[in-house]
Amino acid sequence: MVPGSGFKAVKLGGHFPGSLVALFDGRLLIADTIVTTPAGLGRWEVDGNGVARARPGGLNSFTFQWSIPNMIPLGPDELARMWGVLGGYEFRSTHGAFLGFDVEDEGVKGRVLESMQIQTRFMGWPDHPLMGMKV
Repeated sequence: MVPGSGFKAVKLGGHFPGSLVALFDGRLLIADTIVTTPAGLGRWEVDGNGVARARPGGLNSFTFQWSIPNMIPLGPDELARMWGVLGGYEFRSTHGAFLGFDVEDEGVKGRVLESMQIQTRFMGWPDHPLMGMKV
């Protein structure tokens, strides 16, 4: 934490042990430690005509990669460890390393956990302890 600034660096780990995210004024600066997916940018509350619609089930907002260029995902134990750190912080938006991939949503913290659970389930770990974790 930088005294008096409200800025806090959080050692989250993930794609390398010293990987950091930062918190400032309710914003989680994720760089490439947590990667926003294109599906995470959708607005599911209403369609282009103002008609309410539900977000499709199983659609992630974020991915968690050991190697981003090689698309090698992090395993469920590492995801659970990361949530053990990140779950203790409050944030209302994420801001990543790539232009146009910011997510501003009061429920974004839940979307991070949900994305971890989706990744865990589709890697074949439906009974992993991460699946029972809550925001």
